[in-house]
Amino acid sequence: MGVVRALGRVFAVALWVGFGCIPSRSVQRVEKPISDPVKRYEFPGFSVLPPQGARWFVSPASPAEPLPETNLLLTPQSTLLVFARRPEQPITKDPRSIHRAVLRVSTRDLGERPVKTLQEYLAYEQSRTSELAGAQVTPGFRLLSSRFEIDGSLQSCLRFEQVGEDTGVAEFPGVPFVARIRGYRCLHPRWPRYVVAVAYSERYLSGVDPLRIDAEVEPALRSLRLTQERPVFVTTIPVGLGGQGVTVFDGSVWVAWGDNGVARIDPRTNEVAQITVGRDPIGVAAGPEGVWVANRRDGTIARIDSATNEVSSTLPVGRLPLTIASGAGSVWIADEGAAEVVRVDPAAARVVARIWVGTHPSGLAVGRDAVYATSFDQGTVVHIDPASNRIVARQLLGGTAAALLPGFVNTAPAVAALGEGALWVACQGDGSVYRLDPQDLRVVARISLGTRPSGIAIGGGAVWVTLYDEFTVVKIDPRTNVLVGEPIPVGVRPVLAAWGADALWVTNAWSTTVSRIDL
Repeated sequence: MGVVRALGRVFAVALWVGFGCIPSRSVQRVEKPISDPVKRYEFPGFSVLPPQGARWFVSPASPAEPLPETNLLLTPQSTLLVFARRPEQPITKDPRSIHRAVLRVSTRDLGERPVKTLQEYLAYEQSRTSELAGAQVTPGFRLLSSRFEIDGSLQSCLRFEQVGEDTGVAEFPGVPFVARIRGYRCLHPRWPRYVVAVAYSERYLSGVDPLRIDAEVEPALRSLRLTQERPVFVTTIPVGLGGQGVTVFDGSVWVAWGDNGVARIDPRTNEVAQITVGRDPIGVAAGPEGVWVANRRDGTIARIDSATNEVSSTLPVGRLPLTIASGAGSVWIADEGAAEVVRVDPAAARVVARIWVGTHPSGLAVGRDAVYATSFDQGTVVHIDPASNRIVARQLLGGTAAALLPGFVNTAPAVAALGEGALWVACQGDGSVYRLDPQDLRVVARISLGTRPSGIAIGGGAVWVTLYDEFTVVKIDPRTNVLVGEPIPVGVRPVLAAWGADALWVTNAWSTTVSRIDL
């Protein structure tokens, strides 16, 4: 059948990609209360306070969309945090009932523009917005007026006010609403390519009075504080629907997606080249021989020659190859259908060992002299000695062997990664990440996430975990084994992640995109 892959399940249960159509209904994410009005929301490069008042809540931030190629005056931006205010009255069929108040926190990428001082940045914004005045900036939004000025009371900041006409309100398409926006755009003193912005906006029908809530909004607008870190910025790169495995190799980012595709992304330009492989590519890994792809429906692995972007060989390996990894002189495949880890000699292009590890093997991690595999169904992690192809340690996560009795909750370990002196395993059954000693698989720490993780990657001195239901990525500090900072919004249903080319790359299975997170 024609495959439009949605995240129908993860590995054996309800998460990783299965076959079927994307649901026509929109995906709803949960609004969250502001638990502490004096606690700062911290991101790499900056922090802010929330708006004050009982009506405010944290609203899910939408993933960034690629800018229209025809509009070269827009500055790429990445919305990281959204606070929304509950309306004073219910929305009715009368457009006067629409009165939305939102405070957004975002970063902007000025690219290679020569902006080094606040005065230069002011001149840039004044010149750019003068060209946009009166123009249809985006579908549904026309900029009517704009004003920028240096605000000496905040670090490296411009205060701005803009007025526009918004005809894109979902409840009343085509009806012109007033859009008023004000706030600060702050040029990062250490990283002048990036601007951190905090802006308050109202949308309401002409003739309606604006809200008088400066006491709620101004403290948040003026709370912006810049730090020495590089500000986080998320770029959205279209690759194709149903992205899955991702790896970084030979100066490129490789993404398995769709019915039979692998996308090769050039991280210098974010340009994408497409390569055709076998049916239902899921896992992707790289080794000295090239890029390896697990084709689940074909029961094969394919090797891509990175010099030609062509498949140079294909090898049958099992019933349902899922994840794939390279290391210890071999290519290793988790065969979901046979409950085995399959070892392939890449030079001879043949299977040299099959190791039973437990039903529905899912995650793989390979070090110099060790291979680790998870069993999604049995809640276990095994340590395989590549010298003997034998299991030398096995760990049941979340309990003892005696816990495999009625009432035991399977932790459902899904993916694994090695780094920062530990083996890290993301478990969907209990919404946790486990830190294990890679020698004996002793549990060193358990980090509760409160939701289902789907991918894990290590880089930049941190452990990064994708949250499938939240459409975000969170950061674990390996020095303290605790979550740090705020979740970073990515695309719809993020699955797997990889670190490389000085960025974190996340595949979004219900989007057509990969999220690139520069930190």
